[in-house]
Amino acid sequence: MTTQHPTPEAPMPFYLLSPEVPANAMDEVYANEPRTPLRTVSARMEFEFPLRTEIITSVGTYAVTEELAEAMDEAGLTGYRLGPCTTSIAPWVEDPDAIGELPPLHCLDIWGIPLEHDLGIRTKGSELIVSQRAYDLICDRNPSLIEFSNRVDEHGNTIYKV
Repeated sequence: MTTQHPTPEAPMPFYLLSPEVPANAMDEVYANEPRTPLRTVSARMEFEFPLRTEIITSVGTYAVTEELAEAMDEAGLTGYRLGPCTTSIAPWVEDPDAIGELPPLHCLDIWGIPLEHDLGIRTKGSELIVSQRAYDLICDRNPSLIEFSNRVDEHGNTIYKV
């Protein structure tokens, strides 16, 4: 008679999420606690290109639409708070009408620990690491992000697609 040993539960996959950069983060306000990387708690996003996804980034600052913020809250995702985010169109944009009307955005104050919470910031490059459930929620709503996202290993190193 052989004894079967339980198999350890496989760890939850995590992903490096690379949102679009249609705007420049301006006048960011950072958390005043010592932490690396800095946490952006509010920002102003100055748009140069149209908003095509519900999550964007600029220099380590992340922002989401009202709709995505509500979906993240309903899903019970961990590792973030919502902060204020104002928007404007950059004054040098030649055709502001091409950008269109900008929806309300929320700044993501990401305090989560990568590979532990649903959202976390990898120190190297201020990159967004998300859990499988956050990845599924965000990418189901924004399929264009799948092409620019990669899985990470248990140490947070990128596993590049082939």
